[in-house]
Amino acid sequence: MSRGIVRLSVRNLTGNARRTLLTLAAIAAGLSALIFLWAFNDGLRRNMLGNFQDRLVGSLQIHRNGFFANPRLGRHIADQRPILRALEQAGVHHWTRRDLRPGCLSRAPRWAAC
Repeated sequence: MSRGIVRLSVRNLTGNARRTLLTLAAIAAGLSALIFLWAFNDGLRRNMLGNFQDRLVGSLQIHRNGFFANPRLGRHIADQRPILRALEQAGVHHWTRRDLRPGCLSRAPRWAAC
């Protein structure tokens, strides 16, 4: 029985070569588009995470002793110069300081109130 099915499938594939080639071309185009979109999405995700890490949170966070017991912005490290010198000596090229200024950022021209 399986020999008959194989013979029938080969005859159908070779009987209408144009339909077979169009079907193979459509499958190849679909797979190519799928692989491209996966790669594009992966590149966007890596770029987004890299920018987020480089510009906002970083790989390492340095906090004052006891910060996590009572996490308030007022409990910050007063003199940051020794830490900055240690980072420079360690070869750290990028760091972001925490912004402690009170205020509100807004992009809408009419909704600037907080």
